[in-house]
Amino acid sequence: MNGLVLAGGQSSRMGRDKALIDYYGLPQYAYVYNLLLGFCDEVFISSKENKYPLPTLLDDSKYENMGPIAGLLTAFDYQETDWLVLAIDYPVITAKDIEKLLVPHSKLAAVYYHPETEFFEPFIACYRKEFKPFLFAEYELGNTSMQKLLHRADIHKVLPEDLEAIKSINHVI
Repeated sequence: MNGLVLAGGQSSRMGRDKALIDYYGLPQYAYVYNLLLGFCDEVFISSKENKYPLPTLLDDSKYENMGPIAGLLTAFDYQETDWLVLAIDYPVITAKDIEKLLVPHSKLAAVYYHPETEFFEPFIACYRKEFKPFLFAEYELGNTSMQKLLHRADIHKVLPEDLEAIKSINHVI
């Protein structure tokens, strides 16, 4: 299994690069990278630009202007394996939360799910290699909303013990 740190956003709502914010003594991209290293054979930063001093998968230009789904599509293009995905937007997530994504199941993916909003958190997830054909079939149909895709797929919903852990940070805290 490989890890994918989604760090390619523009951070427009934050007003500064979220990947560089230091919550735990490291820039967030490095913190998340190290967190995933504990679970993965290899970890890559997913970005539009090669601006991080760690292994990086640059979004393929054919997925330009598609948002974070571009990182997942690029990752599956790079290697057909299971992908543990975590965006830099979740500074409260812990290794214990990540472990919940790795429980054995027969679904295409394990994805955090917010029980109150009934929304998935598609970038706190473990996508099995079997998810790739579904993802690419949907992409070919023009369906690029991860929220809609996940509601149509055979997904293992992971419920958080603490809703704060899956709260996306879009403003300076």
